[in-house]
Amino acid sequence: MITIHEVLKLKRFNTFRLIAGAGGLDKVVSKGGFIDHETAEEMRTLAFKNEMIFSNLPMIKDHPEKIVDFVGALIQAQTSCFALKTKIFSEIPEDAIILANKHNYPLFLFDDTYIEELILDIDGLVNTQKYLQKQLDILDIIMSNTLAPHNVRFEAYELNRSFKEHHIVCMIKPNTKAQPKLDIRSCQKLLDKEHSLFPYKENYLLIMSKHTEEIKYESILELLKLNQNYTIGFSDIMSDLTQLGIAINQAHTSLKFACYKDKVKAHYRDIGIFQVILPLLDQPVVSDYYRRMIQILESYDDKYQSGLLDTAIAYIHGDGDIKKASDILYQHQNTIRYRVRKIKDLLNLERLEGMQYESLAMAIHLHELNMNRDKFNLL
Repeated sequence: MITIHEVLKLKRFNTFRLIAGAGGLDKVVSKGGFIDHETAEEMRTLAFKNEMIFSNLPMIKDHPEKIVDFVGALIQAQTSCFALKTKIFSEIPEDAIILANKHNYPLFLFDDTYIEELILDIDGLVNTQKYLQKQLDILDIIMSNTLAPHNVRFEAYELNRSFKEHHIVCMIKPNTKAQPKLDIRSCQKLLDKEHSLFPYKENYLLIMSKHTEEIKYESILELLKLNQNYTIGFSDIMSDLTQLGIAINQAHTSLKFACYKDKVKAHYRDIGIFQVILPLLDQPVVSDYYRRMIQILESYDDKYQSGLLDTAIAYIHGDGDIKKASDILYQHQNTIRYRVRKIKDLLNLERLEGMQYESLAMAIHLHELNMNRDKFNLL
């Protein structure tokens, strides 16, 4: 779905002058429409819903006072907005402006542009949006991991008939919302035909493929100027196109990890246990697991100001090394040893032979992910 805001970014609309209804610029535009003989009464009954209407109103050329009736009819017909070409009328009467503002209905004036060209521009934008939405739907289906392998291949070829078997996926996030959007068409022209760049929600998805595993993805990112001002998650290199859904999900998880750790890039092969816990963070059984353990430590800290949770975090960050934990907290090693023993006692970890450290580490990592959701939760 496109909005009036997006239409106004088109080159031919640069000279449009907004006269009223500034509060309605987020309305949906389904297509462009043209009226040259319809009466206001007819407009109320015709199907123009969500259309951006253009006209110079030749049917009332000697009656400017009737413009307000047309504006009222266009509002009632649920059109998105109205643009008046200044061929006959050079301005919109005040009563029509008041009515439009009351309903947050945008009114525009424009001069010399051909209406037919404006309508074609809108139709092109709408068709492009539909095509991009179809691509997004295909990517979501592939990512769902519910398809049989041959169906994954079919959907992949719907995206690009030139995809090869070996492939790697990058999910790319702009570092700020103020960054200009990538011109997908221009970027695609720089790529070989077996590579594709897609807008994916607020991010971008780059699928690079080749007959062999030697995919020069760093060179491709440099070519597209994506090595700066972006955070990137990489999948492993896959050897079969039926693994595309796995690769996309790997890239997604790697991007979340990169954002969580404030890294510029993250490769799936390098994120360790986060390959598992990031996708499972919101599973009820997982949430219950870490929250129960963290609450025990928090309750003890609230009662005794003992710093057990901070110690547990430092202990895990130090890979279970007492000296590293003591350096992190600027505490004596004996203090850290005492606290670690207390943590194990409170959490009853001694009964978990061979998995005491892993059990605590899992809970701490999940807790820290939960506390830093703002870094990656919208991905």
